[in-house]
Amino acid sequence: MGESRQLRREPTRGVFGQHSVGLKGTIITAWTVDVIMCIFSGFLGQFNELPSYVSWITYVSFIRYSFRGIVMSLYGMDRADLECAEGICPLQKPETILNEHKIYENELAIVFTVLVLYFLCLRLATYFVLCYKVRSLRRK
Repeated sequence: MGESRQLRREPTRGVFGQHSVGLKGTIITAWTVDVIMCIFSGFLGQFNELPSYVSWITYVSFIRYSFRGIVMSLYGMDRADLECAEGICPLQKPETILNEHKIYENELAIVFTVLVLYFLCLRLATYFVLCYKVRSLRRK
């Protein structure tokens, strides 16, 4: 039951993985890749704190670009100050939140472009894996 939920959650990755390495290999690989992408996405630490030999992973993490796009959409574009129930509120200004994460509003187009390219590359890879599988089944 958990296996089918994983495949339904993101059909492209499920189809790509299932037909390239098998169902069990897909489940193990998908969760491993997701954990690595979460660790290096910017949720847990700043990018400048990472060692240089793993900093390249941040640039291939789709979760990084999703996180940056969401934060820019929520707190960017000259949003009004957040309401504060108590007297002192250090994150009342949206600019402060953007500066804390080192997110700049002029990156929004880049973030969406990278996410679209990531989606298209994954779909294209899935297409080629399915074509390969169909050809191998026709030869039998």
